[in-house]
Amino acid sequence: MISRQILLSLPLLAAATFALSACDAGRGGTATISYRQVGACNGYDAAGGRVATRQNEAFIVFKIEAVDNSQAGIDFTFVPARLYVDQSTEQQKAEWIGNRIHRTLSNDPRFSQSLGVVSIAPVTVPQGQKIEPKGYAVVAVATAKPNGAEEASQTSYELLYDSQSVGAKDPAIVFNKTNASQTTWPQTDDCKAIKL
Repeated sequence: MISRQILLSLPLLAAATFALSACDAGRGGTATISYRQVGACNGYDAAGGRVATRQNEAFIVFKIEAVDNSQAGIDFTFVPARLYVDQSTEQQKAEWIGNRIHRTLSNDPRFSQSLGVVSIAPVTVPQGQKIEPKGYAVVAVATAKPNGAEEASQTSYELLYDSQSVGAKDPAIVFNKTNASQTTWPQTDDCKAIKL
């Protein structure tokens, strides 16, 4: 026969186990990536020739302003190549993730060299710290209009981050778009004319 005292303590044991597992799950905390959308363009002249998007595409330029890991309980290795823009439809978002359309960062160094800016580089931000890398990130997005910059300069894009979930884990990522209320930018076909 099981004693009444053991039966009464089982719910307390289950609650304590749940509380401890919740602490472990939340131990990573959050890291905030602050950025702003700078503009959209179709191409630029670089050493070795002209670099341009295809028809129905545009380059979106983002400035990464800060990576704040002060609320996290673990170090955060920020890898810019994991930034992306999700151009999936609402139906695709509701379905299996394999149907999603992720537009990832361009890793062509000629873009930043031609514009005279610094590309955002990978960096480890220790827990409890914040850095301001002041680098730029570029994503080529699809557009309905053949002149991509014409459409993209009238569209606000959101950056997302593909977090590590296996092995070395990332804290939860939160984004702060510092010009979130802005919805239009000057149409700039030539990327070198973007006001950074």
